Amino acid sequence: MAVNQGGIRSGALLGFDLSKEAFVATATAVGVVVDAARMPAYFITQGGDIKRIWILVLTATLGALIGTLFGERLLKRIPEDRFRQIVAVLLLLLGAYMITKGRSLTSPEQTAADCVRSHQLIGSWRHSRPGRAL
Repeated sequence: MAVNQGGIRSGALLGFDLSKEAFVATATAVGVVVDAARMPAYFITQGGDIKRIWILVLTATLGALIGTLFGERLLKRIPEDRFRQIVAVLLLLLGAYMITKGRSLTSPEQTAADCVRSHQLIGSWRHSRPGRAL
């Protein structure tokens, strides 16, 4: 699963003549629909893990809500043309990062080995903390 859909979505939205408010509202609405579609799969496949980290999920949710309130106030202060420039620069930085990250991967086999090693480390850490939430 890719974690860059927001960047792709933003790039597509820049091609439309949307106000900054419509841009943010559209990106948010699409993100909510996509995440709402993913949630049942997450709960079915990883429900136990989600239960163990409920405090982290709650904290992240509260952080997102607080960030939304601050972001709304900040958006009102940013001029329309400056907003588009900021989004474009952030997309360029994201693209540069993705290109750099993609070039740094040694091979699919090495990437798979890294994933297995990470999974083993997380599993051993979980088992070393019996009865304790993450």
